[in-house]
Amino acid sequence: MVTNKNFYNLPLYKDNKYDLYVRKNCGIDNGRSNWAGPVTVLAGTTTTCVKPEYATYSKTTSSANSSIFDATVSWENDGVSAYETVLTTSFAPPASGDLVFAGQKAVYVGLSKTVNYNFFVRKRCADNTFSDFYGPYPIQWN
Repeated sequence: MVTNKNFYNLPLYKDNKYDLYVRKNCGIDNGRSNWAGPVTVLAGTTTTCVKPEYATYSKTTSSANSSIFDATVSWENDGVSAYETVLTTSFAPPASGDLVFAGQKAVYVGLSKTVNYNFFVRKRCADNTFSDFYGPYPIQWN
């Protein structure tokens, strides 16, 4: 779709998942920006509480000799909901977590390279209840 507005109404089918992308027409001969996205939308499911189904992470360290590392974790996200996240050494789902808002990732710094961690995430639903936790998802240096 092409539009000259900063918004666009799309016909979406209820309970379908959509990945939306956008790019800018720069006004010169076929000059266009790179695509931005995706922003994932679950159409018509604002009251449906679907738990995340996968997670992934990247890890960094200041040097090979460092005993610590940082991990940035992302998960299946509908682009509008808030989520609770937990990083623990336990395999048991926690009682609650730290609230993270839509589009954000969980960043953990100063993790020990010798410890195996487990990540959990759950969705905060429209009625302020929560989905079940996804996890444990292992986070480790090796």
